[in-house]
Amino acid sequence: QALMHHFPTKKSLRDAVLELVGVLAQEFLLLLAGSIFSNQEDDPLADLVSTFAERPYWAQFLLRELLDGHFEELPDSLLNSQMPIIDGLLEAQRQGLVSAEIDVEAMLTNLNMLLLTTLATFEMAITRDGHTAEEWMQRRLAEILRLYRMTLFAGKK
Repeated sequence: QALMHHFPTKKSLRDAVLELVGVLAQEFLLLLAGSIFSNQEDDPLADLVSTFAERPYWAQFLLRELLDGHFEELPDSLLNSQMPIIDGLLEAQRQGLVSAEIDVEAMLTNLNMLLLTTLATFEMAITRDGHTAEEWMQRRLAEILRLYRMTLFAGKK
């Protein structure tokens, strides 16, 4: 209710939240791209997990918007944030680093949806052996990164 004093309508509040979600998702995708393209053995998974764990609401909000069919209303910054990743993958494909049979855009979209649903259900994760939600998320993200690499990059673990 107090927020409505700063925004003239519910739509303007929602648009402001969507813009913030777009910025947070873009930040997360940049960290993810750094992990996917990294040649280092030690990926910045801890950065990915902590960035998300500090603000878990954005993935839930974004997933809800997609499920409600509001794709056209997503900010351009969010829609365009994966274009540099796609361009990098297409260049890697031209160099023979990405399998020629793969539709890079479709594969990246599918993997990103897996990632989004994993992040959106972060707080609902069932853990075993006393692991924290953050530790469990780190394991899950490690496997998603492995999927990105195994699917998109030949010979990358």
